[in-house]
Amino acid sequence: MPGHALDFWRGAPEMMAGSELVSRSPAFLAVVKGDCPTCLYALPYFERLYQLHGGQVPVILLVQESVATAGKMVGENRLEIPVLLDEEPHSIGEELQVSFVPAVLLVSRGGEIELSFESFEREALGEIHDRLSRFYGRPETPFYQGDETVDAFRPG
Repeated sequence: MPGHALDFWRGAPEMMAGSELVSRSPAFLAVVKGDCPTCLYALPYFERLYQLHGGQVPVILLVQESVATAGKMVGENRLEIPVLLDEEPHSIGEELQVSFVPAVLLVSRGGEIELSFESFEREALGEIHDRLSRFYGRPETPFYQGDETVDAFRPG
């Protein structure tokens, strides 16, 4: 995780060091852009992770856009997930070595990246849900609803 101060736009402490995010628990971070169709497809699932796990572990959306574009994306998608802005030149994304969005990272307590992918991957996102549930002793439950149709993969 980035060691410099992270400036949260909404839904989280105003400033904190990246290392603070993972000092007590793992963290989930999704990196997105507003003009990415796969990112927009994935947003409801990132929001679901936040709704299920946000009270126990950091679940954060890193938006590589301006405040105005991020605000539009959050409003149109009715997101409550905490948002961290990474405006040009996308220094946080660069530090995390993000090449394509959406980029999904599960960061272990202590800061090592346990799992990452740059796309939408149904099974991998479900695995993140399971790992977060196990971390704080919550019984594992299906991440996807029984009648829900979810693409297995969408490239970034």
